[in-house]
Amino acid sequence: VLAQYKWPNSVETDFIYGSSSIGMSLDARFLAAFSAAAGRKSTPYTASDDTDPEWGCWNAQHESEDPSIGIVFPTIQRVKSGKDGTLPYSNLLSFAESTWERLKSAKILHDAVPYPRERVGCPMHTKVARRRFQYSSSMPSFGWIYCGSHNFSPAAWGRPMFKPTDSKAATSAGLVLGSTLHICNYEIGLIFIVPPPEDPNLTKDYGDLDNFTLPFVVPAPKYTGSDRPATSKAMHEARIEMLNLQQMDETKAVECLELDIEEAPIEDAHGEGLGKGGQEEEEEERVYAETLWNQFDSCHT
Repeated sequence: VLAQYKWPNSVETDFIYGSSSIGMSLDARFLAAFSAAAGRKSTPYTASDDTDPEWGCWNAQHESEDPSIGIVFPTIQRVKSGKDGTLPYSNLLSFAESTWERLKSAKILHDAVPYPRERVGCPMHTKVARRRFQYSSSMPSFGWIYCGSHNFSPAAWGRPMFKPTDSKAATSAGLVLGSTLHICNYEIGLIFIVPPPEDPNLTKDYGDLDNFTLPFVVPAPKYTGSDRPATSKAMHEARIEMLNLQQMDETKAVECLELDIEEAPIEDAHGEGLGKGGQEEEEEERVYAETLWNQFDSCHT
C-alpha cells in the first residue's frame, strides 16, 4: 500500500510508533525491516528502484547508526502519577526490562502523554504509528497514520525470513526484508494516507496529515537521562513502594492515635475536660467564691 508512493526522506519530520506493548525481541534488524517496508531508503530514489528492490534498502547498520523510528511508551513516573496509580496499567502495558536495556543507548524512547488534556492520568491501550513529512512550515504536512491492533513486535508484524541458501549472503549484505514473512498473530488495522504532492511548488491543497488527531501529544517528549519506561520490573517495584508507603501511613496513623489518647484531658464528673485551661478557670471560680463569703461574713460582724 505504502510502496505505491515515493516518500521524500529528506523532508521527513518524524516517524513514531505508540504502543502499549513492546516486543521482547525488538532489535535494530526488526526496526530496519519495519522502516524499509514503510518506504525508507538509504539513498534518494533513482531509476534503479524499479529494477532492483534492494537498491538503497535501509538495513540494520543504517538503523544502528541513525535510528529511524521513535517508540512512544509511558515512563514509570507517568504511570505512578496516574489517577489510580499503577493498578489500571497492570494488564495493559508490556515492556521487558531486557528490551529496555537493549534499546536504551539508541535513545529512541518518547513519553506517552495522553491527548487531549482531559485524558491525562488515564491509561492508554492504543497502537498508533505516524510517519510525517513537510516541505516547509508554510505548507501542509503529508504522510500516513496507522491505527489498529498490532503491538510493536515481530510477533504482531512478522519477522522477515530468508531461505537457508540465501541467509548467510543476505546477512553479510545487511539485507533485512527477506523472502518470506513469519507471522505469529492475526491482526487488523487501518492506514490513513495523505499522499505526497505531485509538485511541492504548487499551492494546491492535497490535504494535511495534521488534521488527524493522535491519542498522545505530538511531538512526543523524548526521554531524559533519568526517565525509565514502565517495564514489568519497574511496575513491580512501584507496587512494592506503594505498599510500603501504605504501611508507613497506617503505622503513623496508629502512633498519632495513641499520642492523642495520651494527651487527652482528664474529664470531671460532668464529662468536661480539665486540661490546663479548665484548671485555671476552676481556680478563678474558687477565689471568686471565697471573696464573696468574706464579704458576707464582714457584713454580719
